[in-house]
Amino acid sequence: MRCFAEISYDGTAYNGWQYQKNTQTTVQQTIEDGLSRLIKTRASIVGCGRTDTGVHAKGYFYHVDFDDSIDVEWVLDKINHVLPKDIATHRMIPVHETAHARFDATERSYVYRLRTSPDPFDNLYSWHYRFNDLDLDKMNEAAKLLLNYEEFYPFCKMSSDVNTYICKLQKAEWSFNEERKCYEFHITSNRFLRGMIRLIVGMNINIHKGKLTLDEVREVMEKQSRLINDYAVPPQGLCLYDIKYPYID
Repeated sequence: MRCFAEISYDGTAYNGWQYQKNTQTTVQQTIEDGLSRLIKTRASIVGCGRTDTGVHAKGYFYHVDFDDSIDVEWVLDKINHVLPKDIATHRMIPVHETAHARFDATERSYVYRLRTSPDPFDNLYSWHYRFNDLDLDKMNEAAKLLLNYEEFYPFCKMSSDVNTYICKLQKAEWSFNEERKCYEFHITSNRFLRGMIRLIVGMNINIHKGKLTLDEVREVMEKQSRLINDYAVPPQGLCLYDIKYPYID
């Protein structure tokens, strides 16, 4: 019996989502350990994608296979009692046996938050950018430029091992959140490369600071080469907030 679990987590204390062979704690490992204690056998889960160290998730899905004797509602009722407080399970949804949390996702949406003034209550969930207010028009022009392309080698970490750099962006937009008093970059795509969003936000910052021009960004996208002045912003401002599947509301 395969189930999708919808969760959220604060990534501050974790070395990303993906299980690692070393001793560093990851979100996947922590959930697998918790599930294993509940069902009295080793649980293995598959996430909808990887998040880097320190990155958060508001709406994340993983799938897990249970024996038919397992009461899914009972697991949902108990799982939040055995997991740390920085991971929360919201629902568990029975799905067809071939459903896949990673491969079946049609859209992934992230938000990156940064503020130009300090806020001690938001330090872990936004980046304090210690410069003048941002030029949203200029940064939106740079963000909108990316919607003209489908290959994103210039915005992929050099150590990434991927078969394709194709990502189908549907949204890339800056706005100012009046309630939170911070700038937000919203981006949606069918998939993302490792480090891609943080490098894109860094490019926008360099555009704002005059260290890059739109023509230079356009040139590397046409040639699929590296930016000379690439820059990855810190992870704590990044949050995955929505995943879409054709069979889940």
